[in-house]
Amino acid sequence: MQALTNSSMHTSVKSLIKRSLQMTTFIQRPFWKVWALSFATLLVIPVSGMADSRSLSSADPQLNGLFALALAHNPNIEMARSEIDINGYQLNVSQSEEGPTVQLTSELSYAWVKEKEFGRTANQLRASYPLYQPEKKARSDVSRQAVEVAKQTVKISQQDILLEIAMQYYEYWQQQTERDFLGKERQTYLDLLEQSKNRFQLGYQDLNDLTEIQAKIDSIKAQQIAVQQNMQKVYFKLTELVNSSFDISGFKKPNTLPSGLTQLPSNSLNKSDQAWSDLISHNPAIIAVDKEINLIGKQVNVEKLSDGPQVELFTSYIYNDSDGNFYDDMQGLKGGVQIKIPIYLSGKTDAKVAKTRATMQQLKIKKAIQISKITRIAQQAQVSYDLGLQQLSLLNKAIESNKEAIKAIESGMSTGNRNMMDLLKAYNDLHKSEKTIPILKAKLWQYWWQLQWVTGRLAK
Repeated sequence: MQALTNSSMHTSVKSLIKRSLQMTTFIQRPFWKVWALSFATLLVIPVSGMADSRSLSSADPQLNGLFALALAHNPNIEMARSEIDINGYQLNVSQSEEGPTVQLTSELSYAWVKEKEFGRTANQLRASYPLYQPEKKARSDVSRQAVEVAKQTVKISQQDILLEIAMQYYEYWQQQTERDFLGKERQTYLDLLEQSKNRFQLGYQDLNDLTEIQAKIDSIKAQQIAVQQNMQKVYFKLTELVNSSFDISGFKKPNTLPSGLTQLPSNSLNKSDQAWSDLISHNPAIIAVDKEINLIGKQVNVEKLSDGPQVELFTSYIYNDSDGNFYDDMQGLKGGVQIKIPIYLSGKTDAKVAKTRATMQQLKIKKAIQISKITRIAQQAQVSYDLGLQQLSLLNKAIESNKEAIKAIESGMSTGNRNMMDLLKAYNDLHKSEKTIPILKAKLWQYWWQLQWVTGRLAK
């Protein structure tokens, strides 16, 4: 359909230029009917409230395919997932320290001392069980919380990667729209150049006009090369993000608008900071900082308990033999309770607690920074989306105005008051308005995905 439309526009422009040439020789003909692209289904009004998961999965199947590749192959996401395993293993270590232990110590030695020398063997099989060692339970709590923090780190990585893919994906379509427009514009100038040469031979066209047209054609060609380079850069960026090659040439350009938008009533957005806080409360970056603060709180408890009393139940089987030459020769069982109570540590505990609490304060500042940053992104995306919809409506009106201007110029050309360069400029304005619409649609999608990122809906 697009190819048919482009072909029709190309034929119509050539027909118009030919008739314009005839107009200047005072041959009256009926006005040419102006062509235009139809955007019958352009605007879909966004629904207030949270976009559900179906709107994410059905937003664009091509984009969802890139998301799936990234989630499966992106090394940054894999690295984040590995942190869950690492912290999980540390949790196992911490939990193992809460249970009973059995240790065997064995020594075989020979001593050379004054007036004699002797051999000695010392063996001890010791089993112990912590009766009261709250520090070990507290360390397990810290390790368990570290796993939760790692899970949020994975979601942060997923969100950031998927958002970047969405931004680059729609940037690619903006560049392709620019390329298509330049191709259409260049063909129009080539047709005009051919017709202008004929007019020049008849004495109706100035040589400067021919030079100006050729310069414009050369400029467009340079722009086409630059746009093609930009498209390649975006494509390579996408392959880097998904960590896999794919054929983008078969992708179809999206031509719809989001059917749902994460947004709040405008009066709440303007007047209530709490409204924004509620909106971003599910962002994994905010959740992760909260969990980190919780982790540090548990670490404070560890520091306090580590220098407190410890009680351990133990029993040992001992076999020490030096043929009576060493004082601890014995064979038998020993058991009891071992108690450790620190008496004076020169302020060590208070220093460790103060250091850990300073880290907590640092995290609270980090959270405030994150909230400010994410809120700013949310506000900018919301405002840009709303203004984009208004701009879309105005662009449709501009297209109608451009078509009316073309009719007026055609009429002026029949009387000699306007020339072909005026007509070309009018068509250039029309083409630019039509080009801006798909570019603006792509930008609206970028704002939409930013809002999904803000509310944490990209995390799997």
